[in-house]
Amino acid sequence: MKIKLILLSLFISCSLVAQKTKKIKVKDKKDDSKEIYYILKSNKTIRQGAYSKYNELNNLILEGEYADNYKSGLWKIYSNDGLLKMKGTYEKNQKTGIWEYFNAEKKIIQRFDFSNKKLIFFEDFEFEK
Repeated sequence: MKIKLILLSLFISCSLVAQKTKKIKVKDKKDDSKEIYYILKSNKTIRQGAYSKYNELNNLILEGEYADNYKSGLWKIYSNDGLLKMKGTYEKNQKTGIWEYFNAEKKIIQRFDFSNKKLIFFEDFEFEK
């Protein structure tokens, strides 16, 4: 009986803490891109949860998370053809930690530490003509 009461109180407290969100889809008429994100039902100006943006070909070009209307956690940016260009973390809309940048062959060409504002790695390369 004790265990049931503990589990019930834990479930109720988790339900109270969880914030209800609503899925939003926005299509940009200028470039045919679309965004999908979540807002709080209690405050429609606050983004909360997963975010993704797609180009006119429906390729994913940006994905990440929002927490209390701030970019937070891992974000990934892709080229128009869907190749990963860069990835790194945000904390309250600020880039933090090590960000990695990739070339078309999916090879890391740069690492930059935004927390210490230092270039860690850079590979000199030439663009194809």
